[in-house]
Amino acid sequence: MLVLAASAGCGHFTLYGPVLDLGLERQLRAATPLSIRTADRMITTELQGTMNGYAWS
Repeated sequence: MLVLAASAGCGHFTLYGPVLDLGLERQLRAATPLSIRTADRMITTELQGTMNGYAWS
Protein backbone atom coordinates (compact mmCIF):
# COMPACT_ATOMS: atom_id res chain seq x y z
CA MET A 1 0.00 0.00 0.00
CA LEU A 2 1.21 3.50 -0.86
CA VAL A 3 0.05 6.51 1.14
CA LEU A 4 0.42 10.10 -0.06
CA ALA A 5 0.19 12.73 2.69
CA ALA A 6 0.10 16.50 2.18
CA SER A 7 0.32 19.35 4.65
CA ALA A 8 -2.54 21.81 4.27
CA GLY A 9 -1.68 24.65 1.91
CA CYS A 10 2.08 24.02 1.73
CA GLY A 11 2.21 22.06 -1.52
CA HIS A 12 4.66 19.50 -0.13
CA PHE A 13 3.88 15.81 -0.31
CA THR A 14 5.36 12.93 1.66
CA LEU A 15 5.24 9.38 0.32
CA TYR A 16 4.92 6.47 2.70
CA GLY A 17 5.36 3.09 1.10
CA PRO A 18 7.81 0.33 0.27
CA VAL A 19 11.36 1.26 -0.67
CA LEU A 20 11.94 0.64 -4.37
CA ASP A 21 15.13 -1.07 -5.47
CA LEU A 22 16.35 -3.25 -8.33
CA GLY A 23 15.02 -6.47 -6.79
CA LEU A 24 12.25 -6.85 -9.38
CA GLU A 25 14.57 -6.15 -12.33
CA ARG A 26 16.98 -8.83 -11.08
CA GLN A 27 14.21 -11.40 -11.37
CA LEU A 28 13.10 -10.48 -14.90
CA ARG A 29 14.16 -12.67 -17.83
CA ALA A 30 13.67 -12.19 -21.56
CA ALA A 31 10.77 -14.16 -23.07
CA THR A 32 12.96 -14.75 -26.13
CA PRO A 33 16.69 -14.28 -25.30
CA LEU A 34 19.00 -12.82 -27.92
CA SER A 35 21.30 -15.25 -29.69
CA ILE A 36 25.00 -15.15 -28.85
CA ARG A 37 27.07 -13.61 -31.65
CA THR A 38 30.23 -11.61 -32.17
CA ALA A 39 30.21 -7.84 -32.51
CA ASP A 40 29.63 -6.69 -36.09
CA ARG A 41 31.07 -3.19 -35.64
CA MET A 42 33.69 -1.44 -33.51
CA ILE A 43 33.97 2.20 -32.51
CA THR A 44 37.40 3.54 -31.57
CA THR A 45 37.50 6.46 -29.14
CA GLU A 46 40.28 8.49 -27.59
CA LEU A 47 40.05 9.78 -24.06
CA GLN A 48 41.72 13.18 -23.85
CA GLY A 49 42.32 15.83 -21.22
CA THR A 50 42.69 15.53 -17.49
CA MET A 51 40.21 14.18 -15.03
CA ASN A 52 41.03 16.87 -12.42
CA GLY A 53 37.55 18.37 -12.60
CA TYR A 54 35.77 15.03 -12.31
CA ALA A 55 34.56 13.89 -8.88
CA TRP A 56 35.17 10.15 -8.61
CA SER A 57 32.67 8.58 -6.24
